[in-house]
Amino acid sequence: MKIKSKCFLILLLIVCANSLYAQQILLIGSDSREENKRGNADLIMVITVKNKEVKLTSILRDTYVYIKGYGNQKINAAYRLGGRKLLISTINANFKTKLVSSIVT
Repeated sequence: MKIKSKCFLILLLIVCANSLYAQQILLIGSDSREENKRGNADLIMVITVKNKEVKLTSILRDTYVYIKGYGNQKINAAYRLGGRKLLISTINANFKTKLVSSIVT
């Protein structure tokens, strides 16, 4: 049931994002080996919706980037170090995007 509700949320966001301006949503897939502890992001994808077109862009988890406060590291470490907020700011700073929302699976 959890997966179905997340899929519904993604579809709802895509429908609501149909406007003159491109809307971008970050999709994060994470797996932790320890309970109640955040792991690295295994999946990092950006859903872009503009003028009834949907584009899906994957960011490779081993992409080497600058993470504010932590220096140069693989991008998937940003999620472990600071959650979705740090991952979004890292992507925005390194790829000149304007992400504001995310979905974690």
